[in-house]
Amino acid sequence: MHEKLKFYLDFAEFLGKSVDKNTEVVLHETVGDNPGIVYIYNGYVSGRQVGAPLSEFSQEMVNNKEDHSLYRVNYATVANDGSILRSSSFFIRDDDNTLLGILCINSNVSQYLQLSEQLRELAGLSFDEEVSDGDDTQIYLTSAKDVILENIQSILTDMNVNTPPNRLTAAEKQIVINVLHKRGIFNLKGSVAKVAAIMCVSEPTIYRYLPKSNL
Repeated sequence: MHEKLKFYLDFAEFLGKSVDKNTEVVLHETVGDNPGIVYIYNGYVSGRQVGAPLSEFSQEMVNNKEDHSLYRVNYATVANDGSILRSSSFFIRDDDNTLLGILCINSNVSQYLQLSEQLRELAGLSFDEEVSDGDDTQIYLTSAKDVILENIQSILTDMNVNTPPNRLTAAEKQIVINVLHKRGIFNLKGSVAKVAAIMCVSEPTIYRYLPKSNL
């Protein structure tokens, strides 16, 4: 580990012991032969562990030699299980502005999104208004398609269904789509189109199924 990161290792441990169970603290090393996570606390939040490779966002910061920023706060990321996280990153640099590491704090805010959804339902707002393809601030800790596929597969497992997603009955597709909605998958950027392609239905069908949810 780079000498300068050793101080931040202790600081990351301090932060980890100070946060709640829905918040993860991660220290990435971005130099050396094996860049990746060197410390993580509450790793279940994103589904990662020590030794995991750099995230998409971290790799972009390594490659962007023109960015001299010290930190970035309150941007959206997506965990391996599809959970939406609120993330903040502090960039650790040497005197030549070489990026040595990134200290990140990720908080799972999916439960707050679900609460917001319930409040919208109580207010009588339609599902069409709730479902969103997200915005350009979202950054995936794994690929969006993998997040969706993993969630669909887990739903089918819970349903004891072994049929591929594109061969489900209309009723089964409706159940899957509603559970995906409850898990917040449709808050991910481009998710409506991706789910439609995986399940071989049209995007309007996705929206049409949602108001019928009784889940």
